[in-house]
Amino acid sequence: MNALALALRDPMIEKDLSDEARRDLDYWRGLIGPVLQEKRGIRAHLLRIAMMSGQPFKTVHNRYYAAKKHGLLGLVDKRLAGPRFWKLRSHRVAAHVSQSRGLQELWKSLCEANQRKCRPQFKVLVQLWKQRSPRIGAIPEYADFPGWPKLPPGWTYGNLMRYAPSGFELTAARQGKAAAAAHRRTVFTTRVGCYVGSHLMIDDKWNDFFVNSFADGQAGRPLEVYTLDYFSARKCRWATRVRTKDEAGNYKGIAEIMTRYVLAAHLYLDGYSPRGTVIVAEHGTAAVRERVAAALHELSGGLITLSESGMTGDTSHIGQYPGLVRGNPRHKAALESNNNREHNAFGALPGQTGMSVERRPEELTGRLAYNAQLLAAYAQLPAERRAMLDFPVLELNQYLSVAAHVYKLLEDDRQHELEGWVEAGNVVQSYRFGSQDILETELTPEQRAAIVPMLEARLIQARPLRMSRREVWDRGAGELVRLPGWGVVSILGADLARPVTVVDNMISLRDSEWWPGTYSFETDCRDAEGRHLRLPEGETYQAFINPFAAGTLFVSDAKGRYVGECRRIHAPSRGDLDGVRRAMGEAAKDEAAMLTPLRARHLDEAREKRDRHVRNAEAMNDRAALPPKPSAAQNEKNQDLAAARA
Repeated sequence: MNALALALRDPMIEKDLSDEARRDLDYWRGLIGPVLQEKRGIRAHLLRIAMMSGQPFKTVHNRYYAAKKHGLLGLVDKRLAGPRFWKLRSHRVAAHVSQSRGLQELWKSLCEANQRKCRPQFKVLVQLWKQRSPRIGAIPEYADFPGWPKLPPGWTYGNLMRYAPSGFELTAARQGKAAAAAHRRTVFTTRVGCYVGSHLMIDDKWNDFFVNSFADGQAGRPLEVYTLDYFSARKCRWATRVRTKDEAGNYKGIAEIMTRYVLAAHLYLDGYSPRGTVIVAEHGTAAVRERVAAALHELSGGLITLSESGMTGDTSHIGQYPGLVRGNPRHKAALESNNNREHNAFGALPGQTGMSVERRPEELTGRLAYNAQLLAAYAQLPAERRAMLDFPVLELNQYLSVAAHVYKLLEDDRQHELEGWVEAGNVVQSYRFGSQDILETELTPEQRAAIVPMLEARLIQARPLRMSRREVWDRGAGELVRLPGWGVVSILGADLARPVTVVDNMISLRDSEWWPGTYSFETDCRDAEGRHLRLPEGETYQAFINPFAAGTLFVSDAKGRYVGECRRIHAPSRGDLDGVRRAMGEAAKDEAAMLTPLRARHLDEAREKRDRHVRNAEAMNDRAALPPKPSAAQNEKNQDLAAARA
């Protein structure tokens, strides 16, 4: 039933009519009401009603258009209703806005229809009233437009704004459900009850400055993918690449691969908790793919599970089209606060982009243009001249050195206000002696015994200190279980395998995209059972190297079966004498291992050589037992003695 047909019902009007006038109203309502729902052939319908009812066509025609214009009052017979009814109607006051739920909802829908402001919609509401719109006629309190054309009481913009949509409703209607989340109640969580390794958060971060990548000959913003232990709030493993373009001018998509590398490095070098680890990830750049999540769940016996953020982009109401599908940043609020702390620490580095496009430093354009000229010259200069160039932004390795230093300072810092830190027991007892804090964990048993008398004498003061992120991590990291090497291969996937061949009793890898120079690895391989085997010369394998944890090479055979792990061969500096001695010792050990089978094959020759030496020694020892041959002086002396006796 449409709005016009609904307008033919109003108890507030009918109660003031006499019985005869009400019967007449019911009669005409029954005749005219169905026609009000029709959109075409109105004249034919009215002719049929006139013929069936015996009423003149003109009367039927006038009653129809009176009802269409005035609603229920258009069907009321003025003579039968009497002057009293019309007097009551003329003095009737329309309902106030506060008394009409229907008008309040209409006003809200008008406000939500405007993308920017509510004030223009007030003019729309007034126009609907002046036009006796069915949208207002459908509201019971205003069905007969009482007091028209005068506006009903309370119809001012200021008063109507008291019934305007809430901030959540306006944002949901104008922007979408994801944007409106800022206006709803936040679901809070706490680290109390968690433990080291309970939640491993993985995310990506764009740093707000430019650095140079000499390998690509370009400058770009560093993209970092990292893992963070939620309980200790410590950044555990992180990898950085410069966002550069390929020859076609498209940005290189490397973030998903970096996620696999960083996750594999964390689980292999740091491990997961035997009490269970939840990987908190997103659906975007640093997403953990379903294949990887399933492999980790199986490898850990169900101890490693994945928790992904909910997706945003669904509609607030069915009249909207869906929005951009992306992860919910509130799912990892701890990471966002940690990123803000790091952005502040890097705020003084050159080549800053600003916190947003609107706040970008104006000089950045000129700085990058000059830097591009230097990069072009760098590619043409000889090596000895390149080192003389002074770039206006940092080189990637310079930034990595700065970042490692900054992250070390942040994880050792005690001055923080991390949520639930004290309640979770992350405090340590300290004793203030003069201007120095001495931690109880650093005291010997004898020193602890001497503490009580010093406290009683008020020579020292006891106070608890917040533990640093590193201290909390170190306290609980000992129980973590490291992922085996074949688990790393499962995370990385076959697409990251590299064919390698054993040459000169070592494996060498070179990849200018991920690391400088050549990485070499031993052929002494430790398999999944901990046994050692040597990879034969000239044999080809499938190898997996993590450029962000490059100390180990993981090797599989041509059929994809896991073989084992090989250690990296590090080249020490000539100035590092201890390092050179260690390298020489390792080379000698490796040489001895390589000679072992050769020595075994020639063991008989070695025994024969040994026996020969023994026999010769014995023979020489027997000759030594004979009387010694006299010397020339002794012979002369003997001759003199013989002559004297004669």
